[in-house]
Amino acid sequence: MFDLERLEFQKVLKILSELCLSNYGRDKVRTIRPKDGWEDYELVEETHSLLTRYGIPDIQPVDVRDDLNSMINGYIPNTKSFLNISIFLSSVKKLKEHIERSKDEFPKLWNLFRSVNTLSHLRDIIKNSIDDKGFVKDGASEKLASIRKNKKILESTLRRKLDKLLNQFRNIIQRPYFTKREGRYVLLVKSDRRKEIKGIVVSVSSSGATLYVEPEELIQLNDELKKLEVDEEREINRILENILLEIVKKKNTLLKVIDTFSYFDTLYARANYMIKEKCIVPSINHDGRIVLRRARHPLIPKDKVVPIDVEVGTDFQGLVLTGPNTGGKTVTLKTIGLLTLMAMASIPIPADVGTELSFFD
Repeated sequence: MFDLERLEFQKVLKILSELCLSNYGRDKVRTIRPKDGWEDYELVEETHSLLTRYGIPDIQPVDVRDDLNSMINGYIPNTKSFLNISIFLSSVKKLKEHIERSKDEFPKLWNLFRSVNTLSHLRDIIKNSIDDKGFVKDGASEKLASIRKNKKILESTLRRKLDKLLNQFRNIIQRPYFTKREGRYVLLVKSDRRKEIKGIVVSVSSSGATLYVEPEELIQLNDELKKLEVDEEREINRILENILLEIVKKKNTLLKVIDTFSYFDTLYARANYMIKEKCIVPSINHDGRIVLRRARHPLIPKDKVVPIDVEVGTDFQGLVLTGPNTGGKTVTLKTIGLLTLMAMASIPIPADVGTELSFFD
């Protein structure tokens, strides 16, 4: 049983989490544990080569997990939630295409992304229905386009009539403009001149000095506009429900995309750490042999850490550390232990080439 807490393994994971691209990676990194295997190291090395040679494209891996869970439960958070799913899928698509262009150089990375389905049909539905600000587009359906066209014509007619009424009743209105109350166009009429205009009082100002009056000439037009607004809202809801159904239908594929990207982000963080801290991928054996070359404790500041060389398990099987207090014995042991845990978690270690570590139970 590894003493992860005493060796401060979680602090290494915290450093890695800060190097991730996304919340997906940050959450995934926190679950990394030492294991008897180093398969991830090969992917880490390929990711390191990808970063140093070609970098990665500018992507926006927005976190859609909470909204996706809400959608799976039949709830539509908001149009931005749909848009974020499209942005996330587009980001993964861009990353996949980037890796595909160099798939012969990075076969293991390509194998990771080869089967990832970035749901082009779903992305197109969202893109064609919702604009960048989260507004449902006119072209989302023929019916919505027709409703909004008729609504625009009707509002234009209403405004022309309102302009005439403002001029006609200029002596009895409180302000020389019109407004909307309870979804209906009204004039702001002085309360003591109420009898001089025919219509319905929709509301009254807090002071009582102003009445919001719907002139009788506008009642039918306001009714028609109200109906169009109801029709518009109903059609928007239908469009969003269809997108929701499509997302729920593809939820398993979407969850797989999230899982693949989350894992890639842990590789990215480890490769990024390798670059930033000038780390290496050590040689691995199962014979209990440890060879450290200028190894540094990863949690001690660079300007204070003292590199160490250690070799055990070759010509001799034991090692006795002696010296005064604060002479570095404990740090040496912790360095050996922590670097071993890091290697067992496929995390690059701060040491020089020639370093070799073994896996232990």
